[in-house]
Amino acid sequence: MGEEKITFKAKTKGINRKALMSSLSTLLVAILIIASTLLQAGFDPEYLKTTAFISNLLITLSICLIGMANGNAEGTNHYKNKENGLYRVTCREFKNAREKINPFIDKFSYWAENLYKKELYKKQYRYLKNNFGVKQADKIMKLDRSEILLLVEPQKFKDTYFNSLTKEQIGACLEVADGKIKLKYIDESYFLSAAMNNKEQTTYEWGGAEEKNKRKSFTKLTAYRLLTTITIGVIFAGLQIGEAASIEQVWVTLVARLWTLATSIMWGTYISSIILNDTCSYISYKVRVLDTFYLETVVNKTFVSKTQEEIAKEIIDKKEIINEKDS
Repeated sequence: MGEEKITFKAKTKGINRKALMSSLSTLLVAILIIASTLLQAGFDPEYLKTTAFISNLLITLSICLIGMANGNAEGTNHYKNKENGLYRVTCREFKNAREKINPFIDKFSYWAENLYKKELYKKQYRYLKNNFGVKQADKIMKLDRSEILLLVEPQKFKDTYFNSLTKEQIGACLEVADGKIKLKYIDESYFLSAAMNNKEQTTYEWGGAEEKNKRKSFTKLTAYRLLTTITIGVIFAGLQIGEAASIEQVWVTLVARLWTLATSIMWGTYISSIILNDTCSYISYKVRVLDTFYLETVVNKTFVSKTQEEIAKEIIDKKEIINEKDS
């Protein structure tokens, strides 16, 4: 039997890698401060015009990108495979919720359509109530367009009394009546898989924007790191101690690049944790949706869901009744 390979992951098991990289980064910058002070390093603006400066800056940025990519990959692998970590726990919760509804999966599609209608209603109601202060929003949403236009003064419709609305409020109510306040429909398959399928937002909208929001987080964090690297890189690349080839200059450049690498790996790991936390939030939302379906359809039976076959049968039956009446 061959010897078991000892990996970096095995050696650092039980060690907080973020804390380790942070400590290393602090140590390197402390060394850089001490060295630059003792060697009386100075920032030479004239050096910024040279090709050597451009070369140093490009190398620093390359180190930054490589460090972030490696840190992101290592961080993603670490957090995903952590047995009692948030990602594993969340995935197990999803698996349990998914298995629980399996016997009733043929009724989920109809329930999901009803969920969309409820969430659309919530969005339209909040639009009128929160943005325009429409006090009878729920009742006004049941009126047709012609009735809404009459609300420039108090009215009575179908045994319900309505107070007058302002011009802006009437305009908002007409937007709702005309279907201009929309909600993107999320396909049922999104809720049935833990993988990615496809703020005044509703939770439903937030769930549907998973891919877009995660890309936005990654882009923002990466751009921030590149901006800070360029700024600090300019300072580091401009530090001069006598001749460019002197041993002191070489050591300062080396420590600066090692600091860039360490902090970039740390930042890449941080980005991976943010993205995975976002992923866990979306998976948890799916778990809540599946649990609600199970509760409403199976446990409390407050919602009578239908299979696609039952829906098709109802449509055909209605057509047959209409045909019988016409004949």
